[in-house]
Amino acid sequence: MAPGSEGLPDSPEVVGDYLTMVERFQELERLIKAGGAVPSQILTEHQKALSRLPVKREELREYVSCLGNPATKIVPRSPARSSRGFTT
Repeated sequence: MAPGSEGLPDSPEVVGDYLTMVERFQELERLIKAGGAVPSQILTEHQKALSRLPVKREELREYVSCLGNPATKIVPRSPARSSRGFTT
């Protein structure tokens, strides 16, 4: 983790986790759509992935959004005022 980013995972980790989940979900979709008997384990994993993907997608969206929003807003000081509020 980069200094000052406590609590935030690294970008490759967030993106990689999401892509891994999508790839696995697509693989499960192919298995189910191929026809034939589908083991209950595959169906269960598919259902879990179906519910977890939107959560992971939102986590990724929030992470990317945080990258573009600074934690604090920097307000420029007026050149006509000192730090005590008196004009110079």
